[in-house]
Parts: sequence; C-alpha cells; structure tokens
Amino acid sequence: MKQKGSYFWIIISIFCLQFAGCDSSSYEYPFRNPNLSVEKRMANIVSRLTLDEKIAQMLNRTLAIEWQYDWWNECLHGIGRTEYKVTVFPQAIGMAAGWDENAIRQMGNYTAEEGRAIYNISQAKEDYSIEMIPVCLN
Repeated sequence: MKQKGSYFWIIISIFCLQFAGCDSSSYEYPFRNPNLSVEKRMANIVSRLTLDEKIAQMLNRTLAIEWQYDWWNECLHGIGRTEYKVTVFPQAIGMAAGWDENAIRQMGNYTAEEGRAIYNISQAKEDYSIEMIPVCLN
C-alpha cells in the first residue's frame, strides 16, 4: 500500500473539513448532517422521496429532484472513475482470498478517506461533472 498517498489524502481531507464547517445549523437538510446517526439521516432522505424518485434510485441518474446527484462511481477496490490518482486494491475476490479482515477494513478506510477528499475538492470547485475516464483497474 502507498503510505505517502494515504497521508496526502488525509491532509487534504483535514484541510477541506476545516473550511467546510461542521456545525449542525449549516446543513440545509438533516440527511446531510454528519452529526446525526446514519439511521436518522437515512430516514430523513427516504421520507423526502416520492415513489417515482425511489424507483429512479435504481438507475444511474435520479429524476430532477432538489438534491439531485449522479452516483456514477464505485469503490469496490478503490475509487473508480475519477480524474484523481487514487489507491487501487485487488479485486474483491483477491482481497477475500487473503483471509485478512483487518487488511480489508484498512483498505476500506483508505478508500473512504480518498472518496471524502475527492468529494470535498469537487464541492469546493463546484465541479459536478462525470469524468468519462477509461477504467482499467484489473
């Protein structure tokens, strides 16, 4: 694993969070408030969706709803489909073959940190585009 790359993303995440502000009054919707439990956040967002919007969640792009997003990404073995240089781990079956739960958990933690950093950078740049980059992660 790349230790240097991990430290870089940790520093970027801390920098971005410092300016993002984490006070609960700054969140327009409760589901965006990281201070609430996952259960409360999930209940809030699901309660706001119509049946059609819930059905649309099965597709790549949602209907035009107020908090529309496009989740054209995956993190099965690192962040996929991004312009940023990220850590890439073996395919899930390869990680599972190692029978090392702690290593898999650590890879998940690194991936989550990189994902949060990319999200924060994209928000700061107001860049919501989909990067159509060829993905050859195998």
